[in-house]
Amino acid sequence: MTLRFLLDEDIAPAVAAGLRRVGIDCLSVYDPGSTQRGASDAAHLVRAAGEGRVLVTFNRKDFQALHTEWQDAGLSHAGIL
Repeated sequence: MTLRFLLDEDIAPAVAAGLRRVGIDCLSVYDPGSTQRGASDAAHLVRAAGEGRVLVTFNRKDFQALHTEWQDAGLSHAGIL
């Protein structure tokens, strides 16, 4: 299993670029053509889940709450880091 990542707005775009340079499948909401910049936390998690990506963020509080909401609704995602 290969981990794939989606970095939200809390993570500098240079991090995604660095990860890609070493062969890690990583997208950022700052990537050219991305429509996710400014999207809600829920929208980021929906995208990450739909693409089988681990969502990377510094926003622990909000994403802990979203994770609980998803669990209560019987939904799953690839993870939140």
